[in-house]
Amino acid sequence: MSNSSQVPDVAPPSEAPIPERLYHQLQQWGVPIQGSMTAVLGSRNGRVCAALTRIGARVISVMESPATSVVSSRPGLLLVRGPQDEPPLRNLAFDVVLACNRAPKVEASRAILPGGWMVMAGFQWLPGAPGPGRIAEGCLAKFGLVPASHEVSGVHPSWLHFLQAAGMEGIVSSSVDLDVPFDGATWRTAVHTEARRRGDLSAGDWERFSSELDDALAESFPADLTGIPHRLFVTAGRKPRDQA
Repeated sequence: MSNSSQVPDVAPPSEAPIPERLYHQLQQWGVPIQGSMTAVLGSRNGRVCAALTRIGARVISVMESPATSVVSSRPGLLLVRGPQDEPPLRNLAFDVVLACNRAPKVEASRAILPGGWMVMAGFQWLPGAPGPGRIAEGCLAKFGLVPASHEVSGVHPSWLHFLQAAGMEGIVSSSVDLDVPFDGATWRTAVHTEARRRGDLSAGDWERFSSELDDALAESFPADLTGIPHRLFVTAGRKPRDQA
């Protein structure tokens, strides 16, 4: 396990705190990252994967929309296309399986070596917080793109039940709030990504949504970086050493 207190800066300011905070939490729990074989399911942009490879993990990333321009050139990283809930991990074995933002099927735990870890991490802005986050939520809600109930709090109790059903032991969880700095263009991209995740819009509705979001941000978003409240929720459990 590395004793480094920081993750190398592999992300722009709006994303750098994510892998750093996640790595620190895993360090505290004793989850091995350096030198591990790690599967990452559902990372939205590959930044977490890039950070893990810099730390010393060998990573296979299952991404529904792989951001190959960001991470494809990094050594120790293989991108695989496939659905997160049924990842193509057959005949592979990992020290750590990290699922991002939603739970895979229980069968994903079969790819974990005995004594290995299943980790689940969610990172999202807090919809009720004042400022650009609330403005974005107003635009999303106008077009029926509302968050699920658990997304309002950023905490996922069902993930704990998932780990129990998968046979994990020593289950732990943690959440931390932090202000993530965004500029206007990066925040607009983040809101568009969230809109696509929440649902489908017709071409006409998408054009109207984009226009209304642009107008709202032009009126309210500061010219420089501004902090937007986010919550990182992480839970993890260990596969029994006597469980194949």
